[in-house]
Amino acid sequence: MRESPPTIDGFPWRTQHELRFQDMDRLGHVNNGAFASLMESNRAALLFDPGLGFPAQAGFSLARFEIDYFRELRWPGRVEAASGVEQIGTTSIRLRHALFGAGACVAAARAVIVVIDLGTRRPMPIPEAGREGLQRWRIG
Repeated sequence: MRESPPTIDGFPWRTQHELRFQDMDRLGHVNNGAFASLMESNRAALLFDPGLGFPAQAGFSLARFEIDYFRELRWPGRVEAASGVEQIGTTSIRLRHALFGAGACVAAARAVIVVIDLGTRRPMPIPEAGREGLQRWRIG
């Protein structure tokens, strides 16, 4: 996926996060697992928003996650996590993510999320109300 770092202006959904001491590794910077966790928190806030239009029996399963790292992060500090919907399929959603700290993009990622029926644990078609809700967060 390696691309140039995106700008925050291209992302409609944003959340703020405090970096934690426990996020550091032996090199003294925030570890790669924390980057993924920060993006996950941002993604969950978007997908589990009751106003998004998904029924209660809908769940979200991460099928693919690809991340590029551009800069290190150091504790203490804050980051802004950003997301946007790139594509809406029949049963899946492709999201674009990025983390911004110290005035720059530090990482960018793509995620494929499969919408599942929590009762059957199988993929389910994205309902029209969910499609409409996702449109608000489209990129481009």
